[in-house]
This record gives sequence, C-alpha cells and structure tokens, in this order.
Amino acid sequence: MDHHFPSEKALAQYLVHLWSAALVEVLSQVTSTGEPSVRQVASIQRSLATVVAQNRIARAGMLLSLEQAVVDCSLKGGAAASLLRDALPYRQSW
Repeated sequence: MDHHFPSEKALAQYLVHLWSAALVEVLSQVTSTGEPSVRQVASIQRSLATVVAQNRIARAGMLLSLEQAVVDCSLKGGAAASLLRDALPYRQSW
C-alpha cells in the first residue's frame, strides 16, 4: 500500500483520515436513532469496537491518531500524555 503514497507521512495521514471517516459515520448513524443518550453511548462503543476488530486499516488509523495525540500532549507537557504513552505499548494485542 505504501507505494501509492509519496511518503510514510502521507500514508499515515490517509489512514487517520479513514479512521476519522469511520468515526463520523458511526456517530452519525447512532445519533440519528433518537435513542436515549445512555443507549447511544453504548451503541457507539459497540459499533466502534466492531469497526476496530474487523477493519485493520481503520484500526491502524485509530492507533496513529492516538499516537499523535500523545505527541501533541507531550509537547504541551500534559500529565495525560504519560498515561497514554504508557498504555500504547499494549496496542499490540488490539
């Protein structure tokens, strides 16, 4: 797949874009149901878990977006960054 992109960064950006599109699609579908908010939250979680479990490209985009969030937090010196950074090595089991 990487031979279709001019750089690794371009490939990473594309994968994050696909993850974002999947996220927006799930949110749109679930929030349009009119169900109570608590049920919508549960449906969003289930739907996203299914996307991540069944779609390796979406999963890669999700991981890349999480890694970028850690980098962004680290640059700002946020305490959440160290927590996220510590959790990311476990992504191998995702």
